[in-house]
Amino acid sequence: MTSGEPTVFHITHWKSGSQWVRAVFKQIAPERLVHTKPDMSNVSDDQLRPGSIYSAVYMPTHWFDQQVSSHDGHRFIVVIRDLRDTAVSWNFSIKHSHGKVDDKRGDDLINDYRRRFQEMSVQDGLALVIEERMDPMAHIQLSWQNTSREHRLLLRYEDLITDEHAAFHSMFDFAGISADDAERKRAVDAESFSKRSGRSRGQEDVSSHHRKGISGDWENHFDERLKGLFKERFGQALIETGYESDLDW
Repeated sequence: MTSGEPTVFHITHWKSGSQWVRAVFKQIAPERLVHTKPDMSNVSDDQLRPGSIYSAVYMPTHWFDQQVSSHDGHRFIVVIRDLRDTAVSWNFSIKHSHGKVDDKRGDDLINDYRRRFQEMSVQDGLALVIEERMDPMAHIQLSWQNTSREHRLLLRYEDLITDEHAAFHSMFDFAGISADDAERKRAVDAESFSKRSGRSRGQEDVSSHHRKGISGDWENHFDERLKGLFKERFGQALIETGYESDLDW
């Protein structure tokens, strides 16, 4: 690591490819990558390592600004995902495949929701996710979507799965990673969906943490009740983040 490299924060929310992005950064720049703690406590003024990459930081702008007082030289890679697909992914992940986390409170939360989801239909489970778990994700999205701060690269999860090489190359350039094209390709290919899952995108395995890897899967699971509930609570968020132009969907 050289003194000329920027400090980079990969800001995102749950079920938006956060561990995928982190794994690619680990492939391409392991000496710069900092393992972000589950409670985000190491994203703070007194623990920052200049020139490092902090990946999978789940923080809205106001929380981040309370922890990190100066943004001089910092860069922000913000990755968001359609909140409807986020809800579906969160439900299936918790119900079937999410492993143990390094946090007792987090484990207790996962186990509680897993028990509840297993007693519900998919649609009732999704209604529960919409009502109880989507607010923090929408808040993270909107706070970074609407910020005017400098040095921010905003990407969508959908960009990553459409052309992962182009999306990650833009991240590498933004983060000041000087690897050549061959090194970049190897890093991205090593963490591709097919490499990690042994399947092509769209081939579902509910027992895998890499369940399906596509966008628009919400249409396979949302009934009219779920659409109405989502529009009421997060319809405006979909419009502000550009996933919909109105509520007629």
